[in-house]
Amino acid sequence: MLQYVSLFLLGLTLLFKDQYSTVAMLLFVISSFLNYYFNNSYSNKLNVLLLVPAVLMIPRVIGLFTGDLHTATNEFIRTLPFVILFLPFIFLKKNNDTINSLETYFYWGIIFGIFLFVIICNYHVVSAMISGNEPLEYFFRWRHLNVNYIKPIGTHPPYAGLIAVWALIKTLYYKSLNLSLKVVIFSVLALFLLQLLARNAIIVSVLVFIYFGIKNFKIKYLVFISLALITLSLIVNYHPHSYLKEKLFYKLNPLNDQYKDKRIYRLNASYNVFKTSPIFGVGPSNDNMLRMHEYKKLGYQVAYKNKYNSHNQFFEYLVSHGLIGLICFVLVVFILLKVAWKTKNQSNLLVILCFILACLSESVLERTMGVKYFSIISLFIILPCLQTYKSNRIDDGL
Repeated sequence: MLQYVSLFLLGLTLLFKDQYSTVAMLLFVISSFLNYYFNNSYSNKLNVLLLVPAVLMIPRVIGLFTGDLHTATNEFIRTLPFVILFLPFIFLKKNNDTINSLETYFYWGIIFGIFLFVIICNYHVVSAMISGNEPLEYFFRWRHLNVNYIKPIGTHPPYAGLIAVWALIKTLYYKSLNLSLKVVIFSVLALFLLQLLARNAIIVSVLVFIYFGIKNFKIKYLVFISLALITLSLIVNYHPHSYLKEKLFYKLNPLNDQYKDKRIYRLNASYNVFKTSPIFGVGPSNDNMLRMHEYKKLGYQVAYKNKYNSHNQFFEYLVSHGLIGLICFVLVVFILLKVAWKTKNQSNLLVILCFILACLSESVLERTMGVKYFSIISLFIILPCLQTYKSNRIDDGL
């Protein structure tokens, strides 16, 4: 039971301070080893369970020799959740109900965590509006959105958006939930994503909803997403401030030189750094220093001033750890895609595809929250391999 509680707490705290989720993670590890001690059970899929963390640690080990030792050590420590979270599952009892229950408890932890997040942040938004005697339209102004919205929590909007996408996908495939509860969860997730203004997460969520509705002939889901899009369009188009239009619409137009998202154009700076050491990479810390030099040389003053990273996880590995680092990361992603496809788990396949899309515009694994999130979704993608169904098909439904 302690395993389930600790996974629920891990989901509940993942959006909040890193220390909280670390305590929950360690509690899960301890309870898993205690379960092994008393039940003497272990998995026979050690090759799959150990391969993913082992491959992902290779670039971090190389970084200890190629980059600044202090920075490389911090990166190595930050990547340890890959190992820490995978080890307990070696001692997981091979039981279908146990495996399904683990994801279910984590799911509800995430849902309650998001609800708590929304309550805390909106309490501060409403309090600020009341004390400042602000009109209602200020609820969707810059001062209460995106990084300003999450200030009471102190997390990063794209990472919170990633977690919301996972919750949305799992809710779609959760067969035990009735429609009314799903509508409540989807409504809160929609508000959460809009206030986060995690643009990529919003786009991915819309695409997932449309895909699910069309593929499964679920008219009710298409109706919900249509109503959500109509509501969003009305808010954006009739809001007296242009910020929402700039953030959600103008930046998607590559021909709009004033507002277009320039992160894809900045990748040439990272590519120039990669060329100086293509095999092993320039190493941790060196990558940022050399990238800043390229930003300045290429005239990306905003990126130089704010010390932006690549905003692309593939390029992050390529620059810091060279082709070896990129190959390791791509190999892990390929393994997860293959497992999700082989087990015919549609929700897990959508989760890993959404993660890949996120990696194209964010350096997801450069923060501890991103590492923990990727560790957990990797586990839940691999876990169906441990199930003892005789059939090759594993249905979704937590």
